[in-house]
Amino acid sequence: TLQAAIRIMKAKNVKEILKAGEGFIAPAQNLIAIDKTRIAMKTIGKIPKRNSLNKTKGLSPSEGWLEINRWNGSQPYNSNPEFSQQTESYLGNTNNKIDYKAFPYHVSYSFGDTQRIKRLDSLISSRAVHSRDSFIEIQQDIVSYSARSILPLVTESMWAEEETEGLTDFKKIRKLSLDMLANWNGEMSEYLSEPLIYVSWMKKLQEKLMRNNLGDLSNQFTVFDPDFINRVFQDINGASRWCDLNNTTQKETCVDIARQSFNSTILDLIETKGDKIEDWQWGKEHVAVHEHSSLGNIPLLGIILNIRQPVSGGDNTLQRSAMKGSGSSPFESIQGAGYRGIYDLSDPDSSLFII
Repeated sequence: TLQAAIRIMKAKNVKEILKAGEGFIAPAQNLIAIDKTRIAMKTIGKIPKRNSLNKTKGLSPSEGWLEINRWNGSQPYNSNPEFSQQTESYLGNTNNKIDYKAFPYHVSYSFGDTQRIKRLDSLISSRAVHSRDSFIEIQQDIVSYSARSILPLVTESMWAEEETEGLTDFKKIRKLSLDMLANWNGEMSEYLSEPLIYVSWMKKLQEKLMRNNLGDLSNQFTVFDPDFINRVFQDINGASRWCDLNNTTQKETCVDIARQSFNSTILDLIETKGDKIEDWQWGKEHVAVHEHSSLGNIPLLGIILNIRQPVSGGDNTLQRSAMKGSGSSPFESIQGAGYRGIYDLSDPDSSLFII
């Protein structure tokens, strides 16, 4: 692997880079390369070759003493996913699924979300010519494609609510929250209340669906999955059956579950944040915490030395800011980009990069 990495760094063009990648063993990852005429993306690393009769099909650990479960070496390098374009086109990847071959020729069952790549496609195609500044905007983009696509689906019959006159305080806040979500563009800004309402609602909605069907196993899914919510509410392959609760006599619909979880979300926010929606800012909950490794837990010193930074973005935005999902601070930001780079190959000295 180290030798392959060195050969990749010494390569003079895309063809040489892709050839050098053949010696790379692990960890398997996507490599993007560019020269004057061509751009390419190739999955480098060894992909296990499994028996078609493998009992778990690579989804979980299998009984290694059974021959049908053993690896039979690795897939040939030329079968690894590869994409190539002329330089006037573009290639993008947000850890999204890029390979659709069936087992045992597949690469993996585990990929990132399908949302960020759609937002990237939208921003790339929004203008004919891009610049360094436009790519900075893309890397700092905090609009959630997930919110834009899921909210109209989940709130199917909830947008139109009764007038506020004569309503209880709860119903007024509930209606105002729905109206805010209806007019929201999906921007996960730390200064807005809509992101907190949206994420809290989707998290509670998924918890309700999963606990009904999985019991305590649902505790393993602490961050909501937009693809799961989408499949359930579009009834893909009968997925709407998740909405019918096991512990009741009547048959619940997904609209029922959406309404119940939304009401519960608003009640929780009122109880914990107060009844002023302007105080429900995303950044007050979505905080990146940088603790001093040795002195951070000492009273008073910790207050001085630990850094708490409100941040924008979320799990499914291009400027990724993934949340913890559990504990007393479930919306705390625990993951972001470790490195960002923008390279102008016609003017290398104007390139930008930051850790």
